[in-house]
Amino acid sequence: MRIQASTGDLIFGGASVGTVKAEDELNMRMDGDVYGSSILQLRNRTGENGAIFQTIPNAANIGTDLVDFIFRAPDGAGTIQRNIRFEARATYARAGDPSFHLGGSVPDVPTLALGDGYAHFNTGVRIGVYDATIHPVPAPTALLHLDAGTTAAGTAPLKFSSGSLLTTTEAGAIEFNNNSYYATITTGAGSPAARGIIGVFLPTINLNNATQTITPLGSQIYTMSPTANRTITFDGASASVGSTIIIMITQTTNVSRTITFSGDCLKQGTLSTGNTINRSFVVTFVFDGTNFIELSRTGALN
Repeated sequence: MRIQASTGDLIFGGASVGTVKAEDELNMRMDGDVYGSSILQLRNRTGENGAIFQTIPNAANIGTDLVDFIFRAPDGAGTIQRNIRFEARATYARAGDPSFHLGGSVPDVPTLALGDGYAHFNTGVRIGVYDATIHPVPAPTALLHLDAGTTAAGTAPLKFSSGSLLTTTEAGAIEFNNNSYYATITTGAGSPAARGIIGVFLPTINLNNATQTITPLGSQIYTMSPTANRTITFDGASASVGSTIIIMITQTTNVSRTITFSGDCLKQGTLSTGNTINRSFVVTFVFDGTNFIELSRTGALN
Protein backbone atom coordinates (compact mmCIF):
# COMPACT_ATOMS: atom_id res chain seq x y z
CA MET A 1 0.00 0.00 0.00
CA ARG A 2 1.36 3.44 -0.95
CA ILE A 3 0.45 6.67 0.84
CA GLN A 4 1.31 9.59 -1.39
CA ALA A 5 2.38 12.94 0.01
CA SER A 6 4.00 16.10 -1.38
CA THR A 7 7.18 15.38 0.59
CA GLY A 8 7.41 11.78 -0.58
CA ASP A 9 5.57 8.46 -0.54
CA LEU A 10 5.28 5.99 2.29
CA ILE A 11 4.99 2.33 1.35
CA PHE A 12 3.60 -0.34 3.70
CA GLY A 13 3.47 -4.06 2.94
CA GLY A 14 3.12 -5.18 -0.68
CA ALA A 15 3.09 -2.95 -3.72
CA SER A 16 -0.55 -3.65 -4.71
CA VAL A 17 -2.48 -4.61 -1.56
CA GLY A 18 -2.56 -2.94 1.83
CA THR A 19 -4.69 -2.61 4.96
CA VAL A 20 -5.06 0.21 7.45
CA LYS A 21 -6.12 -1.36 10.72
CA ALA A 22 -7.10 -0.24 14.22
CA GLU A 23 -8.23 -2.34 17.15
CA ASP A 24 -11.37 -0.47 18.25
CA GLU A 25 -11.85 2.60 16.06
CA LEU A 26 -10.21 4.00 12.94
CA ASN A 27 -10.26 7.76 12.31
CA MET A 28 -9.23 9.93 9.40
CA ARG A 29 -9.39 13.70 9.71
CA MET A 30 -8.73 16.68 7.46
CA ASP A 31 -8.48 20.17 8.97
CA GLY A 32 -8.07 23.59 7.45
CA ASP A 33 -10.20 23.45 4.30
CA VAL A 34 -12.47 26.34 3.22
CA TYR A 35 -15.42 25.53 5.49
CA GLY A 36 -13.65 23.57 8.22
CA SER A 37 -12.86 19.95 9.04
CA SER A 38 -13.98 16.60 7.61
CA ILE A 39 -13.82 13.39 9.63
CA LEU A 40 -14.24 9.73 8.71
CA GLN A 41 -14.65 7.25 11.56
CA LEU A 42 -15.05 3.47 11.32
CA ARG A 43 -16.91 1.89 14.23
CA ASN A 44 -19.01 -1.21 14.91
CA ARG A 45 -21.01 -0.73 18.06
CA THR A 46 -24.59 -0.07 19.11
CA GLY A 47 -26.12 2.56 16.84
CA GLU A 48 -22.83 3.14 14.98
CA ASN A 49 -22.25 0.16 12.73
CA GLY A 50 -20.03 1.16 9.83
CA ALA A 51 -18.70 4.47 8.55
CA ILE A 52 -19.44 7.84 10.15
CA PHE A 53 -18.97 10.92 8.00
CA GLN A 54 -18.85 14.26 9.80
CA THR A 55 -18.06 17.86 8.98
CA ILE A 56 -17.17 20.53 11.53
CA PRO A 57 -17.45 24.13 10.34
CA ASN A 58 -14.71 26.57 11.22
CA ALA A 59 -15.31 29.79 13.14
CA ALA A 60 -15.98 31.75 9.94
CA ASN A 61 -18.66 29.31 8.75
CA ILE A 62 -20.71 28.38 11.81
CA GLY A 63 -24.01 26.88 10.65
CA THR A 64 -22.59 25.15 7.57
CA ASP A 65 -24.11 21.88 8.75
CA LEU A 66 -24.12 19.38 5.89
CA VAL A 67 -22.25 16.32 4.64
CA ASP A 68 -21.87 15.45 0.95
CA PHE A 69 -21.25 12.02 -0.56
CA ILE A 70 -19.94 12.88 -4.03
CA PHE A 71 -19.92 10.57 -7.05
CA ARG A 72 -18.06 11.40 -10.28
CA ALA A 73 -17.75 9.56 -13.58
CA PRO A 74 -16.73 10.42 -17.14
CA ASP A 75 -19.61 10.83 -19.58
CA GLY A 76 -17.68 11.15 -22.86
CA ALA A 77 -17.66 14.92 -22.77
CA GLY A 78 -16.06 15.45 -19.40
CA THR A 79 -16.90 14.51 -15.84
CA ILE A 80 -20.40 14.41 -14.36
CA GLN A 81 -21.04 14.71 -10.65
CA ARG A 82 -23.99 14.01 -8.40
CA ASN A 83 -24.26 14.33 -4.63
CA ILE A 84 -26.12 12.55 -1.87
CA ARG A 85 -26.37 15.28 0.72
CA PHE A 86 -27.18 15.07 4.42
CA GLU A 87 -28.62 18.54 4.91
CA ALA A 88 -28.98 19.90 8.45
CA ARG A 89 -29.37 23.59 7.60
CA ALA A 90 -32.96 24.55 8.38
CA THR A 91 -33.14 27.05 5.51
CA TYR A 92 -32.02 24.45 2.94
CA ALA A 93 -33.43 21.13 4.17
CA ARG A 94 -36.27 20.36 1.74
CA ALA A 95 -38.16 17.83 3.88
CA GLY A 96 -37.54 19.24 7.32
CA ASP A 97 -34.31 19.51 9.25
CA PRO A 98 -32.43 17.21 8.71
CA SER A 99 -33.05 15.79 5.21
CA PHE A 100 -31.26 13.55 2.76
CA HIS A 101 -31.12 15.12 -0.71
CA LEU A 102 -30.86 12.70 -3.65
CA GLY A 103 -30.75 13.24 -7.40
CA GLY A 104 -30.66 16.38 -9.47
CA SER A 105 -27.70 18.39 -10.68
CA VAL A 106 -28.08 20.97 -7.88
CA PRO A 107 -27.88 19.46 -4.35
CA ASP A 108 -29.97 22.30 -2.91
CA VAL A 109 -32.81 21.43 -5.34
CA PRO A 110 -32.88 17.62 -5.23
CA THR A 111 -35.18 15.28 -7.10
CA LEU A 112 -36.02 13.56 -3.81
CA ALA A 113 -35.72 14.79 -0.24
CA LEU A 114 -36.17 12.35 2.65
CA GLY A 115 -36.87 13.80 6.08
CA ASP A 116 -37.74 12.27 9.42
CA GLY A 117 -41.45 13.05 9.02
CA TYR A 118 -42.11 13.11 5.28
CA ALA A 119 -40.58 12.86 1.81
CA HIS A 120 -40.75 15.35 -1.06
CA PHE A 121 -40.43 14.76 -4.80
CA ASN A 122 -39.51 17.84 -6.80
CA THR A 123 -40.54 16.31 -10.13
CA GLY A 124 -43.01 13.83 -11.56
CA VAL A 125 -43.00 10.21 -10.40
CA ARG A 126 -43.81 7.19 -12.55
CA ILE A 127 -44.75 3.85 -10.98
CA GLY A 128 -44.86 0.73 -13.11
CA VAL A 129 -43.19 -2.60 -13.81
CA TYR A 130 -40.65 -2.67 -16.67
CA ASP A 131 -38.27 -5.40 -17.76
CA ALA A 132 -34.51 -4.97 -17.96
CA THR A 133 -34.56 -4.04 -21.66
CA ILE A 134 -36.37 -0.70 -21.09
CA HIS A 135 -33.81 2.10 -20.82
CA PRO A 136 -34.82 4.62 -19.71
CA VAL A 137 -38.28 4.06 -18.29
CA PRO A 138 -40.66 6.51 -20.05
CA ALA A 139 -40.85 9.87 -18.31
CA PRO A 140 -44.04 10.60 -16.35
CA THR A 141 -46.59 12.91 -17.91
CA ALA A 142 -48.15 13.89 -14.56
CA LEU A 143 -46.88 14.59 -11.06
CA LEU A 144 -47.93 11.02 -10.23
CA HIS A 145 -48.16 8.69 -13.24
CA LEU A 146 -49.46 5.18 -12.52
CA ASP A 147 -49.10 2.56 -15.22
CA ALA A 148 -51.94 0.20 -16.05
CA GLY A 149 -52.55 -2.87 -13.95
CA THR A 150 -53.11 -6.41 -15.19
CA THR A 151 -55.80 -9.06 -14.80
CA ALA A 152 -53.82 -10.72 -12.00
CA ALA A 153 -54.80 -10.18 -8.39
CA GLY A 154 -52.73 -7.64 -6.52
CA THR A 155 -51.78 -5.56 -9.58
CA ALA A 156 -54.35 -2.73 -9.54
CA PRO A 157 -52.74 0.66 -10.23
CA LEU A 158 -54.24 2.17 -7.07
CA LYS A 159 -56.05 0.62 -4.13
CA PHE A 160 -57.59 2.04 -0.95
CA SER A 161 -58.19 0.11 2.26
CA SER A 162 -61.59 0.63 3.83
CA GLY A 163 -61.52 2.64 7.02
CA SER A 164 -63.16 5.27 9.18
CA LEU A 165 -63.90 8.64 7.62
CA LEU A 166 -62.30 11.86 8.87
CA THR A 167 -64.18 13.40 11.76
CA THR A 168 -63.20 16.86 10.52
CA THR A 169 -63.30 16.86 6.73
CA GLU A 170 -60.39 18.28 4.72
CA ALA A 171 -60.65 19.95 1.32
CA GLY A 172 -59.40 17.68 -1.47
CA ALA A 173 -59.46 14.48 0.62
CA ILE A 174 -60.54 11.20 -0.97
CA GLU A 175 -61.65 8.42 1.37
CA PHE A 176 -63.02 4.89 1.14
CA ASN A 177 -65.31 3.33 3.71
CA ASN A 178 -67.14 0.06 3.25
CA ASN A 179 -69.18 0.52 0.07
CA SER A 180 -68.49 4.08 -1.01
CA TYR A 181 -65.74 6.44 -2.05
CA TYR A 182 -65.95 10.01 -0.79
CA ALA A 183 -64.46 13.36 -1.84
CA THR A 184 -64.47 16.65 0.08
CA ILE A 185 -64.87 20.03 -1.60
CA THR A 186 -63.41 23.34 -0.40
CA THR A 187 -66.69 25.04 0.48
CA GLY A 188 -67.68 23.96 3.97
CA ALA A 189 -64.54 21.88 4.54
CA GLY A 190 -64.33 20.89 8.19
CA SER A 191 -67.97 19.85 8.22
CA PRO A 192 -69.35 16.48 7.04
CA ALA A 193 -71.66 18.46 4.73
CA ALA A 194 -68.66 19.14 2.44
CA ARG A 195 -68.05 15.44 1.87
CA GLY A 196 -69.94 13.68 -0.90
CA ILE A 197 -69.98 10.29 -2.54
CA ILE A 198 -67.95 9.72 -5.70
CA GLY A 199 -70.23 7.90 -8.09
CA VAL A 200 -72.76 5.39 -6.79
CA PHE A 201 -71.76 1.93 -5.57
CA LEU A 202 -74.81 -0.08 -4.64
CA PRO A 203 -74.38 -3.42 -2.88
CA THR A 204 -77.64 -5.27 -2.32
CA ILE A 205 -78.87 -6.22 1.15
CA ASN A 206 -81.92 -8.43 1.68
CA LEU A 207 -84.08 -7.22 4.55
CA ASN A 208 -85.36 -10.79 4.96
CA ASN A 209 -89.05 -9.88 5.13
CA ALA A 210 -88.57 -8.29 8.54
CA THR A 211 -89.24 -5.01 10.31
CA GLN A 212 -85.83 -3.54 11.04
CA THR A 213 -83.61 -0.47 11.35
CA ILE A 214 -81.14 0.21 8.57
CA THR A 215 -77.93 2.18 9.18
CA PRO A 216 -76.40 2.77 5.76
CA LEU A 217 -72.66 3.48 5.59
CA GLY A 218 -72.96 4.60 1.98
CA SER A 219 -75.18 4.06 -1.02
CA GLN A 220 -77.02 0.74 -0.91
CA ILE A 221 -79.88 -1.26 -2.36
CA TYR A 222 -82.29 -3.05 -0.02
CA THR A 223 -84.77 -5.69 -1.13
CA MET A 224 -87.89 -6.96 0.63
CA SER A 225 -90.73 -9.40 -0.09
CA PRO A 226 -93.14 -8.72 2.80
CA THR A 227 -95.60 -11.31 4.02
CA ALA A 228 -97.03 -8.88 6.58
CA ASN A 229 -97.04 -5.15 7.25
CA ARG A 230 -93.49 -3.98 7.88
CA THR A 231 -91.64 -0.88 9.13
CA ILE A 232 -88.26 0.26 7.82
CA THR A 233 -86.59 2.68 10.24
CA PHE A 234 -83.73 4.83 8.90
CA ASP A 235 -80.73 5.68 11.08
CA GLY A 236 -78.47 8.30 9.50
CA ALA A 237 -75.74 8.22 12.16
CA SER A 238 -73.15 6.71 9.81
CA ALA A 239 -74.42 8.07 6.48
CA SER A 240 -72.72 10.75 4.39
CA VAL A 241 -74.25 13.54 2.38
CA GLY A 242 -75.38 12.17 -0.98
CA SER A 243 -75.81 8.57 0.15
CA THR A 244 -78.44 7.04 -2.12
CA ILE A 245 -80.73 4.33 -0.74
CA ILE A 246 -82.89 2.27 -3.08
CA ILE A 247 -85.55 0.00 -1.58
CA MET A 248 -87.04 -2.64 -3.92
CA ILE A 249 -90.26 -4.22 -2.65
CA THR A 250 -91.86 -7.23 -4.32
CA GLN A 251 -95.41 -8.41 -3.56
CA THR A 252 -95.46 -12.22 -3.34
CA THR A 253 -99.00 -12.78 -1.95
CA ASN A 254 -102.53 -11.71 -2.91
CA VAL A 255 -102.93 -9.72 0.31
CA SER A 256 -101.96 -6.04 0.30
CA ARG A 257 -99.11 -5.09 2.65
CA THR A 258 -98.21 -1.67 4.03
CA ILE A 259 -94.57 -0.62 4.34
CA THR A 260 -93.96 2.26 6.72
CA PHE A 261 -90.82 4.42 6.47
CA SER A 262 -89.77 5.97 9.79
CA GLY A 263 -86.80 7.32 11.71
CA ASP A 264 -84.43 9.78 10.01
CA CYS A 265 -86.81 10.58 7.15
CA LEU A 266 -87.66 14.16 6.30
CA LYS A 267 -91.21 13.06 5.49
CA GLN A 268 -92.25 9.76 6.92
CA GLY A 269 -94.71 7.87 4.77
CA THR A 270 -96.08 4.52 3.71
CA LEU A 271 -96.33 2.34 0.60
CA SER A 272 -99.18 -0.09 -0.09
CA THR A 273 -98.36 -3.04 -2.30
CA GLY A 274 -101.92 -3.92 -3.40
CA ASN A 275 -103.03 -7.52 -3.73
CA THR A 276 -101.59 -8.42 -7.14
CA ILE A 277 -98.81 -11.04 -6.95
CA ASN A 278 -95.38 -10.27 -8.45
CA ARG A 279 -95.77 -6.53 -8.51
CA SER A 280 -92.58 -4.58 -7.67
CA PHE A 281 -92.03 -1.08 -6.31
CA VAL A 282 -88.82 0.99 -6.17
CA VAL A 283 -88.41 3.84 -3.66
CA THR A 284 -85.29 6.03 -3.71
CA PHE A 285 -83.96 8.15 -0.84
CA VAL A 286 -81.01 10.57 -0.68
CA PHE A 287 -79.32 11.66 2.57
CA ASP A 288 -78.95 15.45 3.08
CA GLY A 289 -76.72 15.27 6.16
CA THR A 290 -79.62 15.01 8.62
CA ASN A 291 -82.44 13.03 7.03
CA PHE A 292 -83.15 10.69 4.17
CA ILE A 293 -85.36 12.46 1.65
CA GLU A 294 -87.63 10.46 -0.59
CA LEU A 295 -86.47 11.34 -4.09
CA SER A 296 -88.79 9.15 -6.11
CA ARG A 297 -91.01 6.08 -6.11
CA THR A 298 -92.36 4.05 -8.96
CA GLY A 299 -95.89 2.83 -9.44
CA ALA A 300 -96.44 -0.92 -9.50
CA LEU A 301 -94.07 -2.62 -11.91
CA ASN A 302 -95.41 -5.88 -13.26
